[in-house]
Amino acid sequence: MTSDRPVRAALVVAHPAHALKLYGWILAHKPIAFFLTNGAGTGPLGAQHAEFLMQDIERLGGARGGIFTDFTDAGIFQAILQSDAGYFIKIADRLAVSFVRNEVDLVVADAMEGCSPAHDLCRALTDAAVTMAERQLGWTIANFACYQTEWWSPPVHDAACRHTVLDDAVFARKLEATRQYPEWASLIREATGNMGIEYFRTECLRPVLDAAPPTYATRPFYETAGEQQVATGRFETVIRYERHIRPIWNAIRAHAAAIRDIQSLSGSPIS
Repeated sequence: MTSDRPVRAALVVAHPAHALKLYGWILAHKPIAFFLTNGAGTGPLGAQHAEFLMQDIERLGGARGGIFTDFTDAGIFQAILQSDAGYFIKIADRLAVSFVRNEVDLVVADAMEGCSPAHDLCRALTDAAVTMAERQLGWTIANFACYQTEWWSPPVHDAACRHTVLDDAVFARKLEATRQYPEWASLIREATGNMGIEYFRTECLRPVLDAAPPTYATRPFYETAGEQQVATGRFETVIRYERHIRPIWNAIRAHAAAIRDIQSLSGSPIS
């Protein structure tokens, strides 16, 4: 970036509810927001709430990005089990084109936590899009991760963190926003019960320093949860990190490294 224009931010989340975690950051940075899914399979309630959340972001000064609940969790899980890397590469390409069109300087997306395959692949897709967009734009895009489930195992804050500490008025608005979505009440109660309500006054972002697929010390949560679902007959197959996620992540990363001209991805001129 060579001009003195304001920083242009983007937010990329697997599920719309993740945006609530960053209410104050959104108010301060007014990002272009991308929701990969509606967060509730294909049900109309999920799509309705995704629209309400996007309207909240627009009221805070943000804008709707080029991907808005275009994909479903069911579709993502099917593509994972079919090892369909091309499905995800197309998403990464669309993100990259949007980043270039909007001359993005700062991106925040879901962290890699091993909680959900969709969360982890959201991180992989964002990292790939950042790589491709940086090459086209000619500047470094600041890339940060937001942890969605750290109340299970809180990260250690250090000088690398970027914190947004909310004043009473903004914090009250954030808490009120969460109350508009009763289907998330049990998760919110779990989070605040573990950490205390004041924990969520500070919104923490961690810089992404390595876009390589992670190495988990223990099995990701979604593997053990998936085994329980298979045991009850709800699912037929468990999504495994090493068997399913890591190969797709590697394919996305290799694609991003090979692309030299974003123009060829969009199908139309970048304006």
